[in-house]
Amino acid sequence: MLKLAGQEAAALLGVTRSSSLNAEALWQRLVASSISTCSATLQPSTSSPVAASAEATKPTAGPQPSTSSAVDLTSFRDKVAAGPNFMDFVQGKDLTYSVEAPHWKERKRKPDWMKRPPVPGGEKYLEIKEKLRELKLHTVTALMQQRLIPQTVSMQVATAIAAWGLDYVVLTSVDRDDLPDHGSGHFARTISLLKQKTEGRLLVEALLPDFQGRKESVAEVVSSGLDVFAHNIETVERLQGVVRDRRANWAQSLGVLRTAKELGARVTKTSIMLGCGETQDEVVDAFRQLRANDVDVVTLGQYMRPTKKHMAVEDYVTPEAFAVYQALAESMGFAYVASGPMVRSSYRAGEFYLTNMLRKGQRQEVQQHEAAAAAAAAAAAPSAASMGAPQ
Repeated sequence: MLKLAGQEAAALLGVTRSSSLNAEALWQRLVASSISTCSATLQPSTSSPVAASAEATKPTAGPQPSTSSAVDLTSFRDKVAAGPNFMDFVQGKDLTYSVEAPHWKERKRKPDWMKRPPVPGGEKYLEIKEKLRELKLHTVTALMQQRLIPQTVSMQVATAIAAWGLDYVVLTSVDRDDLPDHGSGHFARTISLLKQKTEGRLLVEALLPDFQGRKESVAEVVSSGLDVFAHNIETVERLQGVVRDRRANWAQSLGVLRTAKELGARVTKTSIMLGCGETQDEVVDAFRQLRANDVDVVTLGQYMRPTKKHMAVEDYVTPEAFAVYQALAESMGFAYVASGPMVRSSYRAGEFYLTNMLRKGQRQEVQQHEAAAAAAAAAAAPSAASMGAPQ
């Protein structure tokens, strides 16, 4: 019988967990190797007495595979077709996936890995706060208390960020369902101004609402010069109605991310919170659906209850389990994955790899433009020469 666990399969193929081989290639090689192995085990050895006798008598039919072997091969093919799962990427058997979250009335400490990071500080932090006060700008938390954003804020935001000399910035806002365009125009104006004021040097990511699925709003933001189009699906498909606002849903969010890519977004990105009651298989299925909709980047972090009025935490997922999810997501073809208990949607957004990927794309676009211009000039040259030639 053919029995292959994830680690055994990887060992058979000579693939390590850090390999750059994507999931599709891994499973294709696994199928080929496994079917080859099955065939070899089901055929008689040429050096055996049985094989020698068979060769001498030239039977019309050779040995047939047993029913149990054929059924087992079918089961294996079904598993390959479904793709990798969480346990395929677990090394060893001692992994603790999560610990149950205590009831909110119980005075118990969170797990050690959930200790709060240091509060931001330092000279740069104070400089940014001072610039915000000077331009009468507010953080997202402050803006939640005042829904109206004046049109002039686009220029104020662009002026402040350009003055800081940043390489990478993430823009976001509260949902603006009270506006006809759901805030897409404000995002687009701000991004365009940022690109103008920094002569295109600044990389801009925007964490956006779903615009209630309006393609026009998505198109307006994508065409503004945006580098990373981010929209969070928040949780797995089954828990959408429990975790998210009733106006949001799984299909609408996937549609927004897919539309952004189809309209030319350079990079699409989303985030998933763990600890809401999801299962491992549901998280992996979310990965599959995201890749099927051409999402490039995914981040995973631990859900934390903001207030007692919000949904309770179901469990605290361990750092080791987050690491398994990262390896699995990377194998499925995501360009970049950030996964850990303290990771949030904009966690280390400008990290070297993602920045490098965007810069490389910019260089390729410039080279393609220059090549097209040169080709057009070359094509025009003979025509111009013939016009000037004597008749």
